[in-house]
Amino acid sequence: MSLIPLISTQLVPPVIKNSIDRPGLNKLSLSILSHPITTITAPAGYGKSIWVSSIIDKNNWPVTAWLSLDIHDSEPSFLLFHLIHSIKRIRSDFGGKSLLTLRSIEDINKDWHIIISMIIEEIATDEEMVIVLDDFHLIDTNTTVCSIIDYFIRWVPKQIHLVIISRTAPNLNLYRRKISGDVLEINAAQLLFSIEESWEFLRSLGLLINKKDLLLIDFYTEGWAISLRLMGLLLLKSDYSIVKTIDALKNVSSDLNTYLSKELLEYLPNEIRNFIHDSTLLPYLEPELCSIALQCKNSDVMINTLHSLGLLIKIEGEATTWRLHHLMSECLNPKVHQLRTEDEIQSIRKRAASYLISKGDIERGNAQLVASSDWPQLIKIIKQYGDKYYLQHGRLDSLNSWISYLPETYFNDDHWLLYFKGACTLHSNPQKALDSLSSAVGYAVKNGDMECMIRSKLDHILLRIKLGEEAALLLQEALNALALVKDLPDSLKSYSISITAIIAMESEHLELAIQLVDELIKSSGRDNSCNTKTGVYFLLARIYLLKGNSYLADSYLSKALDLYDEGNWQYFWYWHPETIYVLCRRALVKNMHPNWVIHMLKCWFPQDICKEAVAMLLTNDVDFKNSIKSLIQNIAMKNDTTIIHICCLGTFNVFVNGVEIPPNQWKTKKSQNLFKYLTIFRKSHIKDQVIEALWPESDLKSGDSNIRMALCHIRKALRYAGCTKNIINLRRGMISISNEITIYTDYQLFTDIALDILPEDSCNSVRAIELFEYASSLYRDDLLIENIYDDWFFNLRMRLRQLYLKINTKMINYHLRHSNSFAALEICHKYLTIDPINEDICRITMELLWKSGEKQHAISIYKQLTNILMNQYESSPSIETETLYKQVKGK
Repeated sequence: MSLIPLISTQLVPPVIKNSIDRPGLNKLSLSILSHPITTITAPAGYGKSIWVSSIIDKNNWPVTAWLSLDIHDSEPSFLLFHLIHSIKRIRSDFGGKSLLTLRSIEDINKDWHIIISMIIEEIATDEEMVIVLDDFHLIDTNTTVCSIIDYFIRWVPKQIHLVIISRTAPNLNLYRRKISGDVLEINAAQLLFSIEESWEFLRSLGLLINKKDLLLIDFYTEGWAISLRLMGLLLLKSDYSIVKTIDALKNVSSDLNTYLSKELLEYLPNEIRNFIHDSTLLPYLEPELCSIALQCKNSDVMINTLHSLGLLIKIEGEATTWRLHHLMSECLNPKVHQLRTEDEIQSIRKRAASYLISKGDIERGNAQLVASSDWPQLIKIIKQYGDKYYLQHGRLDSLNSWISYLPETYFNDDHWLLYFKGACTLHSNPQKALDSLSSAVGYAVKNGDMECMIRSKLDHILLRIKLGEEAALLLQEALNALALVKDLPDSLKSYSISITAIIAMESEHLELAIQLVDELIKSSGRDNSCNTKTGVYFLLARIYLLKGNSYLADSYLSKALDLYDEGNWQYFWYWHPETIYVLCRRALVKNMHPNWVIHMLKCWFPQDICKEAVAMLLTNDVDFKNSIKSLIQNIAMKNDTTIIHICCLGTFNVFVNGVEIPPNQWKTKKSQNLFKYLTIFRKSHIKDQVIEALWPESDLKSGDSNIRMALCHIRKALRYAGCTKNIINLRRGMISISNEITIYTDYQLFTDIALDILPEDSCNSVRAIELFEYASSLYRDDLLIENIYDDWFFNLRMRLRQLYLKINTKMINYHLRHSNSFAALEICHKYLTIDPINEDICRITMELLWKSGEKQHAISIYKQLTNILMNQYESSPSIETETLYKQVKGK
């Protein structure tokens, strides 16, 4: 046998800086010792060798022989020589006989079983041992080498554990051992870093990453060890800029690209390598899509091969759909432009778009059209799916994003494109929508398209009302447009009647609105009857709510939600989302289909409902509260923030990301009061002034001690509800709540609504009466009634009370103008519980009771007023009140 060089580093486990302990893999490491054979199979860069190297240094781990295989070890004599020396390194008494036998054999390829038998005989021991063969993929193409390892596996003593690390499945006959449970198989997915491990690893590099950036890093790296390491090193060079780092990793000259080329692609056949590059043009890998888009006849074989190599990630929820690793795909994509012409790439994308759209995957189909700059086809898809797929399902932002890609020249004279451009920005950019819809009307008239003209005209009118024009002055325009739909499709009739009914409702022609809705019910066809009925019931519920008929309003609302729940609709009435939002909010209060209503609100109004959740978290309905809590937590996680809801009107309640802090967690009233003070008066306060307000009996030294103790209690209370951030700043004599925290209070919500609707020019609108009632419902009681004797809230408490009374006055007057005596009387009673000596309200109450036949009740209101004025103010009722009393008494 010729002289074989011995490279000592082949016998030493690899060591790398900044490796971390991975507790998530502890069970796997222990499982290695309970199996005779372990195979660890994953592509390059998954940290296979580093992980195994890290566990063999742990306490109580058996002695381990390590052999890092090289391409030369595919020669049997090299393999056996190095195997002997790897064992000899941990057992000095081993190898004498085996090496002598190896040197004596002339034809290793023929007589290898003699030497491997000697190794097995010499290795026999009662001591547990692990043998690691790393990079096995470099030698398993040699059948003799594989036969040697198969023989070794079959006869090696049971106290020996063999670990085979490879980028591909080892070409060994292990099926019998697998059946008997002797083989532990560890794959790429099990080696991925969890998000917690990623954070710990980056921390070992000296990087402190916030949660938002960590989620972005995890999205791109997906736990792939090499990309995580390279990203960490680049972050250190780019001053923590995630965007710069990701761009650098995608660069064709980046270390990651070099690594992929040298360590991954170089070992793959050209056909598979080209397939990988082409597949980066596609959103996912699936045989039919690849066959059509890439014109690959054996795409299923290609996908199975890539899967077996551990290069694909399964898309959740899609059983036969796979994709490349995010960062791997983006790094390899530029190579396609070197391998294929631009015409070939465009053709692939166009075929992919056609396939995806035919399968109903409009979004990913559009993405392919944009990538190929196929604007005519994108316009065709927008027109074909703009209404039913986008507008009717609330995908307004998505439609707007696709339209925004189109060059401006394509909008010239194209009335339908202008219509969709306006329709999808109705709520996000009303002025822009107004201009687009106005142009759409003009071009539709010019081009003789009556359907587009009517749609654009009605949307234009509705938008003008939203922007402040008087609805009553625009109603006739809407009726004129509606008169033109007689000979047009039923779908347009339904839409036109719906919009006109809304305009009638906005102009307070409620009876006309009801007539139009009745006409809509009669004209709805079979195909869309359930869908139309659902919208009709929502609309009727809103109209009857405005008429003051709560019974009928709730009846129609219940019918709408019954149909919605039964049909599992994902339909969205984009023409008037305010109607849907107001009614969904009412349904929550009334406990109508709470789970489905929460689903609707999550889909379409997450930010609005999160803001208003402050009033909903007090519910006693556990399921409903959990739904609201889930919604808040989703938003908090998405925005990487802490959301605090505080109820101040009445009793004091605090919720952190939907979790309530029990009263006993504040420990003391003073700590609770400090939190109230800082959150209600949200600004920077001079510490000494806060001490003076809350601890007036303390001197500055003891006051400082008190405030620090209170802050400690507050932090513990917040931590109880899951808030680990320090949200209160105390430095340089100033104290404040951090601006990074989102805080919603019921008093601020109440104030915002009140100040919005109290101006004289808005108090008679349709929108105002709903907001009156909503604001009134928020006012459970005076501000912080538990602190009724604390001076620091007195002025704010009085201002809020006056706002509440003004709102009730407006509501009383509104209902009186609309002859809703019962509703007006109910509000009068609420008013008098707060301010029993307001003579105007007392007289209204007396008169309403008198006219409804409750003479004695009306007299009792007068007597109560008289007693309070006499006993507390030494005064008496006005002449107007006395006159009314005499009229009531005398009748």
